[in-house]
Amino acid sequence: MKDDLLAAGPVEWFLILSSVLFARIVPRKMVNANVFAAFWIGDRLFNRSGLRHYMDRFYSLPAEEIDVKFAEKRMERFA
Repeated sequence: MKDDLLAAGPVEWFLILSSVLFARIVPRKMVNANVFAAFWIGDRLFNRSGLRHYMDRFYSLPAEEIDVKFAEKRMERFA
């Protein structure tokens, strides 16, 4: 992941940073894991990192259907 981001280049870095800033400036109500992850890492990195795909595969649910309380509890150890 780290190498992938380093190789992405400045345009992609700008797009990722813009995605994070947009999520922070235009906050949405935290209702599911999708909104939760997008707030913290931006929607672009959420997709690019594979985290969205991981949630779909590991929990057998799309991120939009995973409760935000569950996502907060799972991410607690990283905060």
